Amino acid sequence: MKKLFIALMAVAVAAVSCSKSAPNEITTNHTCTFDFSNAASACGTDGYYFKQAIVSNDVFAFCNKTDDTQTQFLGGFALVGLADDVLEEDHVANPLCVYGTGYKNSRFYATFKYSSQMPEYDGYFRYAGLGYLKLGECYVNNTNQVVTIAKLGLPGIPPFAEGDYLKVKMVAKANLSTTDTKSIEFTLAEFKDGNLNVIDEWTRVDLEPLETVEGLKILVQSNRNDVPLMFCMENVTIASKVSY
Repeated sequence: MKKLFIALMAVAVAAVSCSKSAPNEITTNHTCTFDFSNAASACGTDGYYFKQAIVSNDVFAFCNKTDDTQTQFLGGFALVGLADDVLEEDHVANPLCVYGTGYKNSRFYATFKYSSQMPEYDGYFRYAGLGYLKLGECYVNNTNQVVTIAKLGLPGIPPFAEGDYLKVKMVAKANLSTTDTKSIEFTLAEFKDGNLNVIDEWTRVDLEPLETVEGLKILVQSNRNDVPLMFCMENVTIASKVSY
């Protein structure tokens, strides 16, 4: 059963397995696909939702930040149900929309936006200090706008040229009370040595080098200031153990 509770403490459940191995210990292994049973009603006619955090299987929160009216998405994760595979000059897609569809043609996915106004953590283990959580893998894709800009450009925005890039760095804290971190990096788009490489389909990213995660920060970086600092994420595998 997959659910999304739109409330002060949003909970999204996408469970594959859950076992209770001891009287006060719960172990879960699941894949968060974002295809929640009421995702369509949450996203509404706009096709996206960002008013509250998206919490997977009650253990991991995909966080976001909005303005005081909750009408402007400032940064973090949004739940998105849009599709757009048009690649044409002057075609301006919704900024949050993936290039194509969700992973394996699913309808819903998450889009991450990086800005100067971000939540304290972009993702966090809801039971920090009471167990552990590990991220195994995820799939990422670019938004339609990023693919279009990199390959063709948009009005007032030139296509990528030699040296242009869009990259992601994920930094995980195993313990929120320390400064010790583990990180991974991957490239979304890059023009290098005369070749343009752009992710335009769902691509696997190994998250295991992050090891245990209590808090997650994500940075999207480019050498240009006219490229959206966004990417889409799907099919996140999560393992956790909570002792209480």
